[in-house]
Amino acid sequence: MKHATSLLRRLTIPLAYLALMIVFTWPLAAHWGDSLALARGSDVWPHIWNFAWVRTALLDLHRSPYFTTSIFYPTGVPLAYHALNVFTATVSLPLQLVFGLVPAFNALMIGNLVAGACAAYWLARGLGLARGPAWLVGGLFACSPPVGAAFAQGQAELVSVFWLPLYCGLLLRGAGLRALELPAQGRGYLVGAGVAGVGSLLAIPYWTVSLGLFTAVYALLELVWASRWDGRRALARVSGRLAVVGATAGVAVLPVLWLMGRGLARAGADLGISGSGANDAVVASGSQDLLALFRPFPGGVDINQPHGANLGLGWTVLALAVLALALSRGPRRRSLWLWGGVALLAGGLALGPQLVLGGHLTGIPLPYAALAGLPGAAAMRVPLRLDTLLALCMAVLAGQGAAALLPRLPGRAAWPLLAGAGLLAFAEFSGSPRVLIQPEAQPFFRDLAAHPSPCLGDVRAPLADCDAVLELPLDGWSAPGLFHQAISRHPMLGGYISRHYPYPFPGDAPGVRQLVAADPAGLGADIFTPTPGSTAQAALDYYGVRYVVVHDLPHYGPQAANLRAVLDRLLGPTGQTADGLTVYTVPRGAGDAPILYPGAGWDAYEQGSGTAWRWTDGNATLHLGIPRAAAGAYLLDLQVYALDHPRTLIAALDGHELGRYPVAPSPGSAVSLPLLLPAGDHGLTLVSVEPAVTPLGDARALSLGYHAVTLRRR
Repeated sequence: MKHATSLLRRLTIPLAYLALMIVFTWPLAAHWGDSLALARGSDVWPHIWNFAWVRTALLDLHRSPYFTTSIFYPTGVPLAYHALNVFTATVSLPLQLVFGLVPAFNALMIGNLVAGACAAYWLARGLGLARGPAWLVGGLFACSPPVGAAFAQGQAELVSVFWLPLYCGLLLRGAGLRALELPAQGRGYLVGAGVAGVGSLLAIPYWTVSLGLFTAVYALLELVWASRWDGRRALARVSGRLAVVGATAGVAVLPVLWLMGRGLARAGADLGISGSGANDAVVASGSQDLLALFRPFPGGVDINQPHGANLGLGWTVLALAVLALALSRGPRRRSLWLWGGVALLAGGLALGPQLVLGGHLTGIPLPYAALAGLPGAAAMRVPLRLDTLLALCMAVLAGQGAAALLPRLPGRAAWPLLAGAGLLAFAEFSGSPRVLIQPEAQPFFRDLAAHPSPCLGDVRAPLADCDAVLELPLDGWSAPGLFHQAISRHPMLGGYISRHYPYPFPGDAPGVRQLVAADPAGLGADIFTPTPGSTAQAALDYYGVRYVVVHDLPHYGPQAANLRAVLDRLLGPTGQTADGLTVYTVPRGAGDAPILYPGAGWDAYEQGSGTAWRWTDGNATLHLGIPRAAAGAYLLDLQVYALDHPRTLIAALDGHELGRYPVAPSPGSAVSLPLLLPAGDHGLTLVSVEPAVTPLGDARALSLGYHAVTLRRR
């Protein structure tokens, strides 16, 4: 009986938080098996896909999940810089196996909110707060606007916030807090803090950076207090405790970084992240609007605006934090330096590189701008992610304000006022009922799942066996198509992840290019022999693009006629229409001839005065797809001419130089390249030694032009 009573007491807090989160996320709990929370955007699709992919990688393929070919087929994509949320996805595996993907995703979305609240409660209890104020801290943090906005957008990794209070609680228990006269309680907590710091990386690197900021402020204050009160020995003890955390994190992070590095290396991707104009635009829209921090009822506003974001702190939380500053005394007051300092640092950086006021960029530089040039800083594209650390600090300050206020109130009024403050904050944070959507999973995709593709983790030769899916229009279905891929377990062309990598395949490959662009003219005449149009259907089969799925073809828009022309030319009137989809199946064995098509560096096909040509910028690529039956020796004949003066052409096959050839101005030169082509994909580069120039009246940089490019057997 005593054990049952003790267990019930232990479960009281998490069960109370569970009830709170069910109300906070209502009506999701009533539709947890068939609906998803999504108020705006497309972010829910990659996050639910994460769960399915981690299951496939760990349980079916028995491999690292940091690289996949199940999206962005056939080249695949590294997932090291993607918000893969590996830890939560792994925890979801038993639920996926028992209940399915959507229920498991929803259970972990709500479960992570409960875990975040419980971790914040545990942190507050470690700071000496009574159960009531500590429970308030957990509720304020888990329901805070940054977390609520992430939930509304289906951003599962940003809902996995328990890492922040968990790490802080472990660090403060293990290393102590002199200002609060909180003693160090043992190395086990320090080791746990190091592991939790690395665990945050398995959710999203923003949490790891946030914890680094907290540690920096804590270490600075603790060292100052130690030197002022206890001398050099205390400094050594503080440094030693922090070293244990750092050493543990350093050891724990090595296998994670190794797996991430392997994923990047397999893709041939740059291990670094550099800034760009698009990146700067994301930073500007992802910065915190200063005025928005002080808006009332922040849970009821749309966080999106042209510049900056509308995430607020809430007036109730602000009022309680002010009470903490006004009423706290002694050690409790000194400890406010930690939470206030971290709040100012996180909040200041969340404002981004320049001040945003009322949705307008002021041009006033802020400290974040100084960090933008550091190596890897471009990965921090959304400064307002630091608002979550700010929300944790404000929740702790609010809890301390409530704890300071309660003893000053009459006994009967204290707890009703505390409950009233909590309800008022909840009303500020909740807004309207959550917007739910029902993800589409037409029978076609479920039927495909009966025969999963062998090419989810790696492509296999021949590619024709991969049976990939192309959903059209590609731009419109790259994000929601991720859910279809998770259901069908067949690779898809395109995708939507946190970081963007070059993906030229849909814009280059014959058949795919014309379908994606709805461009029947691309199936016509060209300077290449064989022409891309003549090998388009064979190319679809060769690259394993087996299913072309057109969404709502009768209402496709102004391009409907062009798309129908491409479909009729490539696949004929064979589409099967059902449930808003028209599905075309590419026939197998469509051809064994070689496939030749241009890649980067080629300008559009032009013709006039009885001739045709394509210009290049002097650094052009040709792709050659060689089926097994077509492997052998070939000649590539080039009719090439230089723009203005003789130039030198360097030809290389798969990175190996074939030779250097002089090229005269028009009418040009004939060059024949002997090629030995085994089965598979090959890349041939045609590079001019001399730089390209921009002719008068032409905006293009031009170097070499080609009248004909012919591939023939030797």
